[in-house]
This record gives sequence, C-alpha cells and structure tokens, in this order.
Amino acid sequence: MASNIRWSAGSSLGAALTLICGGLPAAASGELVVRVSQGALRGTSADGVEAFQGIPFAQPPVGDYRWRPPGPAAGWSGVRDATAPGAACVQGSGNRSPKIQSEDCLFVNVWRPAGAEAGGKLPVMLWIHGGGFVAGVSTSPMFNGTHLAQKGVILVSFNYRLGRLGFFAHPALSAEAGTGLTANYGTMDQIAALKWVRANIAAFGGDPDNITLFGESSGGQSVNTLMVSPLSRGLFAKAISESGLGRNLTRNAVYPVRGDAAVTGEKAGLALAAKLGVPGTDAAALKALRALPADQFVAPLTSEPGAILDGILLPEPIAKAFAAGHEAKVPYIVGANSCERCGVQAILDDPDATIARAGPLRARLIAIYGTDPKVAAIDFASDADHVEPSRELARLHARNGLPSWHYNFGYLPSAMTGRFVGVPHGAEVPFVFGTFADGQDPPREANVDDRRVSEELMTFWTNFAKTSAPGTAGNVRWPRYEAQTNMTLTFSTSGPKAVSDFRKDRLDFAESVAMASK
Repeated sequence: MASNIRWSAGSSLGAALTLICGGLPAAASGELVVRVSQGALRGTSADGVEAFQGIPFAQPPVGDYRWRPPGPAAGWSGVRDATAPGAACVQGSGNRSPKIQSEDCLFVNVWRPAGAEAGGKLPVMLWIHGGGFVAGVSTSPMFNGTHLAQKGVILVSFNYRLGRLGFFAHPALSAEAGTGLTANYGTMDQIAALKWVRANIAAFGGDPDNITLFGESSGGQSVNTLMVSPLSRGLFAKAISESGLGRNLTRNAVYPVRGDAAVTGEKAGLALAAKLGVPGTDAAALKALRALPADQFVAPLTSEPGAILDGILLPEPIAKAFAAGHEAKVPYIVGANSCERCGVQAILDDPDATIARAGPLRARLIAIYGTDPKVAAIDFASDADHVEPSRELARLHARNGLPSWHYNFGYLPSAMTGRFVGVPHGAEVPFVFGTFADGQDPPREANVDDRRVSEELMTFWTNFAKTSAPGTAGNVRWPRYEAQTNMTLTFSTSGPKAVSDFRKDRLDFAESVAMASK
C-alpha cells in the first residue's frame, strides 16, 4: 500500500486507508501526507515538485547529549508539519548567517517529483552542504532541490553539527566513549542521515539502494571522508566530490585524537576548554563544558579542524586510503573550479607566504606560474589545494579499477566577469542546482549561457545518479578518467570539452610540492 495519500478526512476512503495503513492520522482535504518511521508528515507541492522540510533524523544533541553520537529521532502522533525548514546548526553570526540557529538542528529535507509513489525506485541524490565545517545550512535557497527533482530524482539535504560542537576531542570525551566513537560528531550526523534516508526514502518513492552522495567544499571533503570510512560502507551507491580538498593540505589537515604529534584533537580541545575557564580532564570538566552556552564554541573559520583521525570512523587520511585501495568501490566523480583561490584576500595581501609553500622549488614555481606574485600565488594555491588533489583521487580510484570521472569547472558567468580571472570556490553550486534566481546576493537572472551550462551540469549529475555514469550533455560524452589518457571534462563558455592532460605541467608541479612536503 502506497504511503503517499491525498484524501478528504471525512470520506469513507480516507477512513478505510487510515485503518489499512496502521492508524495513519487523517489529513485535511488536499493535503500531501507521507508516513516515515517516526510518523506522518505534511508537505507542500509547487512547480511539479513535492517538498518535505525540517524532518528530524536523529535525537537533538542538546544538554547531556552534546558531543555524543546521534541517537534515533523520537516519533510523534498526528501529522507533523513539514512545510518549513528546521533550525540551522549553531554557527557564527554575520550578514549571511542563518537567522534561526539551535543545537536542536538535525533535520533532513526531501524534494521529489510530484506524484511519486512509495516503491517507485527513483534515484536519490543526498547533498552535503559546505561552509568549512563551521557554517552553512541545508536549506539555503541556493540548495533548493526543486530543479534537480524536476529532472526525475529525489533530492535530499540535511544539517550536521558544526564547529567545535561537531568536531571536538577532549580526554574526558575519550574516557566517556571508551572504545566507541568520539571527536567527529558532525560526520557521525552525516552517517546517521544516510541511515535515515536508507530506512525511509522508499516512502517518498526513492530507491534506498541507489543513493548518490554529493557535496561541495567541506561537503565535498565529507563525501571523500565517507568514501573511506568503514562506518558508511554500503550506505550509498555512488559519490560526487566538488572542490573537496583531497590531499588536505590546507587548514583542514587531519590529525589524530591523541598521541605524540605536535597537534592532536585532545590538545586542541584542552586548549579551548582552558580558554573557556574549564581546566581539567575528568567527568566534572566535561559536565561543565556541556553546561556552557552553545555560542561559546563558535570560532573563526580559520581556527577550526575538519575530520579528526579517530581510528574508527576515519582510520587514515583520505588520499592515503585511496592509495591503498581502501575507499568505497563505487562510481565516483571528483573535480574543482578553475580558480578556486581567486578573490582570497589573505593570499592577495601576502602572496609570498603562499609561494613559500614551494620551499626549494620556488624558482620552478615562478617559471611555471609567472613572475607576478599575486597571480602566481592565486594560481598555485588553486592547483595545490583543489585541482591537483582532485586529479589525484580520480587517478587513484581509476588505478584501483573503479569507475572515475574528473572535471574542471571554468565557466565564468557574466556577473563575475571583471571581478575574477577564473571561477572561484563554490561558484559552480548554483549551476548544479539551477538556482540563479533563488536568493542570490546580489539578485540576478540567469542569461542564456548560464542556463545552458546549468542544464549541462544538472544533466551530467542526474545521469550519474540514474545510470552510474555521467553520460552525455551538450552533445558531449564525458569519458572516464584513466591514467593512460588522463581525461578531464572542462566547462567553459564554449561548452563542455574532454581534454587530455589538463594543466599537466602545473598539476605535476603541485603534486611534486605535495610529495616533497611529506
């Protein structure tokens, strides 16, 4: 019996269905109701898409549940309103920060083609938002799932704990966890969301065995983490990592929970606790930390860690895991934008600091990237932090005999012309979602080229979700990445193009710097 029910609460058909469906609460006339494991949900319908937002997928991590693995979400009686987003997870304040924030933030959102029925086996795309692990929310207008759902997939997004509330190690937490999970609470939330989707997406008409993970920036890095985590094995069928920091050369470098290293999770946690006036490593210290207001754990973007090597959820760094063949055996798309570090003021203010990363290879860097220090620094940082690491993961995945595709997004929309020489970090996201007019700041309409490029990206991405290969869009077939041919699909004003040995000299140099820094 399908659980997608529209009926008049007073009709005999409605009464009969209520009995057949095990007591599904009656809905008002014309309401859109779906039943998940916790209870019934009321959604909305517009533009050929049905949406359900603010659905709890885990126990709220508040009070004594702060810094614990997510537990199951409680059920409810009646029909829960799912027509509006839930709160964003606690993060910094600013012009673009979500207005409503809370530690009670573990919500999932679902967009599906109108009329989808339970058991329909539609492909599912599960989005992980970016924001440096300290910011972001799944219900940003840019991530609206309407346009992707119109292409015949179910789009799911969710929140996960951020900042020190999501990634935090401390000796008292390690003692409390024993041999269990600690430190990576935000990633634990991601796995919990995956499990919730696996258990409930059939009620929306989705196929739990055909889930495509995709994410950008720290969301892309999260996809890569889930690719190598033993705890997420078998929970998804394919993955797309956009600008996901494959080598972890930047501030999100992974480090162990504890040990002799100069930087460990516990050392960082103890330093923060002392700064907050809570010294000590015992249960009393942990109780005091859990009693502090959540906003005490909001910190600047540059001071936050990403995933921490805990030995269970994340046993080894991402690139090392791919090199050893320990990643998930699934089809995989990975790539980055043409000028990821364009517009980063810190690099422009001190380009020599970036150039110094090349160490004894500095002269070679200048020979390859040019003598203008700002241009050289921006281009090298873009390659070293994003473009070359994405090539490396594509290469390693292909070397392991697994389907792999590599891209570089170089289409610069007219609104950015004159401001950037290439496509900066995150600029591909509205093309992936088709959301140019949905809350853009400043507002702008898409022109003909924008719409064409967006259509190409959405087609490649949804083809991948449907068939496990990106296939053809814009009359161009996207070839698999193989070490022998080194094919990258580039996106530009002239359309998608398959290119062999994309930026070979630059990327080989960035790789040599990475190898020399080990």
